[in-house]
This record gives sequence, C-alpha cells and structure tokens, in this order.
Amino acid sequence: MLYLVSDYDLLNEFRLSSIDMFETHLNSMAPSLCEYHFENIVLYSDIHQYLNKNQIAKEFYFGDFRMYIDYENNIYIEKDDNYNSDDDVLELW
Repeated sequence: MLYLVSDYDLLNEFRLSSIDMFETHLNSMAPSLCEYHFENIVLYSDIHQYLNKNQIAKEFYFGDFRMYIDYENNIYIEKDDNYNSDDDVLELW
C-alpha cells in the first residue's frame, strides 16, 4: 500500500525539526523502532493510488517500509503487505 504522508506528522513522530536530518536520525535508531514509528504514521495517513517514480528525489528503505520524497517535497510511504512473518518461523514437524 502507498500512503501520502504529511511532513508535519513525519517530523513530529520522529521529533525532528527538518527533513534533512531524517536519514542520519534513522540510521542511529534500532530497526524495530523505525518500523514502529512508520506503522504509527501509516495508521493516520491517506491511501494514495499512484506514485510517478520519475519524480522521486530521495528514497529510503527500512524493513517493510519504503519512503519516497518527490521533487515537490511530497512524502510517500509504501508498506510491503506481501511480507509474511510466518515464513521466518521454523517448524519442527
């Protein structure tokens, strides 16, 4: 699913003052904490149908989430819903 995210919500969730600090801040966080924050943002964001990949200025990948920033400073988060956590569990029989 693709979500259009408000930059205010994103910066508020991660307690940042500017989007330029975003990548360095995420690299210093635990991956599970990043996914937790992204999950919170996605809960209250609007579903968006289309993203023109030619207009992407920056991309970030974190676990099941991908974040895109386009040249107009719109922020999109894509959640990989095809991930199945049951595949990670080993069965004994």
